[in-house]
Amino acid sequence: MDDRIERELRIEAPIERVWQVVTDPAYVARWFGDKAEIDLRPGGAAMFGWSGHGDGHAVVERVEPPREFAFRWAREHDVPFEQAATTTLVEFSLTPEQGGTRLRLVESGFADETHHKENSAGWDAELADLVGLLAAG
Repeated sequence: MDDRIERELRIEAPIERVWQVVTDPAYVARWFGDKAEIDLRPGGAAMFGWSGHGDGHAVVERVEPPREFAFRWAREHDVPFEQAATTTLVEFSLTPEQGGTRLRLVESGFADETHHKENSAGWDAELADLVGLLAAG
């Protein structure tokens, strides 16, 4: 089993705008679930929520505006991060590229195939929503 999910895409928006949509909870809640809280500093708490699935709790690992954002989140929904049995690391890397931005996502540390498959499909849908949100302005 591969313990990583990797996605890379080019977005027709400036890096500062992509950074805002990836890190500002008001925007994150529009493409990654339907609610979000992010204390945007290393060690800060974060929460990403989906109606019908619950809340995923996380801790911010890295913040290097406007290029690097990473968090570690709990596998189990509705479980405080400190009590999580397993976690994965999610890393966003942004690079300016002729009139747009290259976004690279890596999620790593999967312990089982089911979790990997669920999140792989989830990232495909969520990243499509992120691109759609940026395209809409």
